[in-house]
Amino acid sequence: MRAAGRPPPRLRRPLESLGAFAVRRIFKPIAIVAVSALCALLAFHGCRTFRADRAVRGDGGAGSYDEALKWAPGDASLWLGRGRLRHHAFGAADLDGALGDYLKALSLNPRLGRGWTGVADIYEQKGAWREAETAYGNAFRVHAFSPDAHWRAGNYFLRRGDLPRMYDCFRAAVQYDPSRLGIAVRTAWQVDGDRAGILGKLVPDRLRDNLAYFDFLVSQKELDLGRAAWERMLGDGVPDKYEFKASAAFGYIDQLLAAGRVGDAERVWGEALAKAGVPARAPAARWNESFEDDVLGGGFDWRVAKLGDARMEVASGGCPDGRRCLGVSFGNANVRFAHLSRIVPVAGSGEYALEYDFRAEGLTSDKRPYWSVQGHPERTCAELRTEPFPESSGWARASYGFSVGEGCRAIRLTLQRDTSSKIGNRIKGSLWVDAVRVRKK
Repeated sequence: MRAAGRPPPRLRRPLESLGAFAVRRIFKPIAIVAVSALCALLAFHGCRTFRADRAVRGDGGAGSYDEALKWAPGDASLWLGRGRLRHHAFGAADLDGALGDYLKALSLNPRLGRGWTGVADIYEQKGAWREAETAYGNAFRVHAFSPDAHWRAGNYFLRRGDLPRMYDCFRAAVQYDPSRLGIAVRTAWQVDGDRAGILGKLVPDRLRDNLAYFDFLVSQKELDLGRAAWERMLGDGVPDKYEFKASAAFGYIDQLLAAGRVGDAERVWGEALAKAGVPARAPAARWNESFEDDVLGGGFDWRVAKLGDARMEVASGGCPDGRRCLGVSFGNANVRFAHLSRIVPVAGSGEYALEYDFRAEGLTSDKRPYWSVQGHPERTCAELRTEPFPESSGWARASYGFSVGEGCRAIRLTLQRDTSSKIGNRIKGSLWVDAVRVRKK
């Protein structure tokens, strides 16, 4: 039975249900209208954007931008695009129109770095230097890490003859885009008589940038300036996933040797090996005489040139001095061979000995290989030509004496074979060498 006075369940409506019912009856239509209006607005805006995009994709000329801006006058990129067209129109630049478009674009979006650099360029052409520099300053503020903005500003200051500010901008551009270093260096090299100061004023102190400038100095045969860049590079850490190789010093070492600065070349060689992580060979006290280390192909290591009719490779096992030796195989051709050599420092004039182990197997022709010694870079300050290797032999030891003249600081040791003019002049067979040493008697 129901208690007296209690309404039946179907007539009850809790207070919260009445509230929800009111919301549904009153506010739901409002929400539907609002959403519909928003969708219509977005559709209208999308339609205008589509029409603007379609217009600007026409012929890409100023007329296309004019049409596009009718549909999307609040699009900063369209004002910027038309400004750039007017600015850079070949033979018909409209600087005033371009400036107006740039400023309109920047009023809509002040973070358009290209807008600020465009404004700066136009002000420069009008002779408004202060306004141009203000525009570049705005470009730096909105895009502090933009290499393009700093590069354009650097060229502006270059044209103004303001080298300190040119360096500030070029250095920042190179910091963010290292590919710009080459042209920045060549520009500085032409306009700045203080070439010794270019390293500190322009080149970021990073290994790759210092090496790039070092390579430029080597190409200019600037040995002393090259030394400063090299020493700076030695203090740089090696970035992750970057392998520093001793070959970075090969060109510099060759130039030092050509200038007779053998001691400097030896020091650089030791530093290059240490930087490359080869501490067992630094300082330059070992010269890979027995081929125990990888042949580096330059510096004071063995230099190996490619040759189609001969093959050289490091052999292991059965070598008299250590684990490895070098083998040379000839492919039955009348070939001139001078493709294995090494620069050897010598300790002044006097008597020296060349000593080496060798083994031969089936060498043919009357012109078999031999060792040649000549002074370096002055060829006549030392000379030696050994006897040719025998046709075949087991491992044997050979020693030859030679003289080094006054002023000689290095020699070039070359494994050589001359061409033959006789019948049966082709050479084939194999040769192995090991423990190739030069010592002072």
